[in-house]
Amino acid sequence: MKRLAFLLLCGLVLLSRAHAETYRITGVQESELSYQLVNEITPNAGMQRLSALYVLPGTFSSPTCTQVITDAELYFSPQPDSREETKDELGNRLVKVGWQKPAGQVRSTVRLTAKTSVSLSTARTAAPYPLGTVPDSARPYLEQTPLTSPGSSGLDQRALSLCEGKTLEEEAVQAILNEVADRMIYEPSPPADDAAFAFATGRGNCQGYANLAIAMLRTAGIPARAVSGVTWQDPFSVKAGRVRITMNMAAGRHAWIEVYFPDQGFIPYNPQNSQLFVSSRFLRLESGRDSREASRDGLISWTQPSNAGGQPQVREIITTALTGDTSVITGEKASPTPRPLMLLAGLAPFSAPPETTPQPLAPAPPDQEVTAFARPEAEAAAGAAVSEAQPYSLPVSLGNTQFPEGVDFAAIQGKVSESPDGTRTLAPSTLVETAEYVTSRGRQYAQAFVLNEKTALSDISLALKSFGSEGELWAEIYDDQDGRPGKLLATSEFKDLGVSGSIPRGPGYQWAVFPFTGRPLLSPGRYWVALGFSGPAIVNWFYTYGNPSRIPDPVAARNVFEQGWPEILANEFIFRVRGFEQGIEPEQGAGPAAGG
Repeated sequence: MKRLAFLLLCGLVLLSRAHAETYRITGVQESELSYQLVNEITPNAGMQRLSALYVLPGTFSSPTCTQVITDAELYFSPQPDSREETKDELGNRLVKVGWQKPAGQVRSTVRLTAKTSVSLSTARTAAPYPLGTVPDSARPYLEQTPLTSPGSSGLDQRALSLCEGKTLEEEAVQAILNEVADRMIYEPSPPADDAAFAFATGRGNCQGYANLAIAMLRTAGIPARAVSGVTWQDPFSVKAGRVRITMNMAAGRHAWIEVYFPDQGFIPYNPQNSQLFVSSRFLRLESGRDSREASRDGLISWTQPSNAGGQPQVREIITTALTGDTSVITGEKASPTPRPLMLLAGLAPFSAPPETTPQPLAPAPPDQEVTAFARPEAEAAAGAAVSEAQPYSLPVSLGNTQFPEGVDFAAIQGKVSESPDGTRTLAPSTLVETAEYVTSRGRQYAQAFVLNEKTALSDISLALKSFGSEGELWAEIYDDQDGRPGKLLATSEFKDLGVSGSIPRGPGYQWAVFPFTGRPLLSPGRYWVALGFSGPAIVNWFYTYGNPSRIPDPVAARNVFEQGWPEILANEFIFRVRGFEQGIEPEQGAGPAAGG
């Protein structure tokens, strides 16, 4: 029987050296953001009326984050038959437009510019826990909604137990959000995004993270609200001693939360990787009591005869640019929890001394016009090739393997709902293209994995997208030295991007399989897979938010001119390792397939 070994169950993870996964950070960010949203709507036959709803973001200010909209414009083609601008009870500015019996494509464009800033000061909130009296303005954010209801999941009991003995609100909030980060694994397209589902399964997208965090905070008597907006793909770095941490997000829609403090007001949190702030690469659009109420921007509604079939085709194209930026952030390791990497703003004194004395980090060399790494020569330490006589015949497959294979992200259709009067509504999708451009600027990326048993390596697959360029790609296996890639052990066969079918070119991301000749034998332990390239290759490698493998510091990067691998990333790449362990496979012909 084929056995599946998944990284989440790797016992060796528990034996890894201890890593503090929370970094207490200080510093400032100031950014100028340029944003454009284009909706292209092709009506279906029989459509009687088409409506679109957009949210115009406003100014927002908190002790750590501010946002100022400097310009905002809306364009429509053809011009709508109706237009209504309102402000709801939560302060969101809504623009609703409509067309009667549209005959052709309808195009809506939203353009805006914004200035965002982050100040990670050392001011302290003194809000006690429990909170006591909550003002009327914050009371709506104590009421559970269908998406935040604990149900019978046990969520409420867990939230209350986490807050036992806490005397400051900040302590209670941090305990709950660390629990959310530890419990959850990011899933791009979960079947549900309510809090009870997220708590019970430990899986969800950004909306599931937000709803679960809100539900647990409200259960503990802490007002919290959902926020939706857009994130920029431009990364920023945190200098932490000899380590450089790179934080990045996809360009697209995202959901996070804001928590109410009586002495500070609402402060933003991203339950996936930041507490007491969100970075200056976040554009805040709207807020609500849960992720659904806070996700009205881009809603498409229409009516049609009951006997008419189909639905409109909608393409949503989001374009972001960072037109100005200053980011100077330093950090120190502060706590071994949660296991995923978390950045914590310095609103309180360090709760523990750093594990090591921080040393000045030498600046990285400037980007160079480097188009290739030298073809590597693997060392003999990889172990001898496995002979046919050796009993390595039990197939094994492991990795971080869940991704939206083959998806055209611009053509994603959201969920359709129908109201009692027959109006149908299409919600925008939160599925975003989380990918790193991994064949440019003389940089190389590596992903960690763990083997429980001695394994004869067959192949490694990476979730890649090629943009029709030339050059070669290959996979490299390194051993682990002090939590970073060490000695090169093995190199896969080379893939020529100029040969049709060598690397999938779409649509979307596909498995690219890199076979290893001779099936090198790897002992139990932690290893790294890195992508090598030559020539003018243009390739993206898909990643997922968070730390699904629960391996400390699972992604490393380096500049070709740097010694070692001084950079760690906050996310994990999609990859699959296949091979054979010792044993007998009962099913004839079973084993890792040669293709994707």
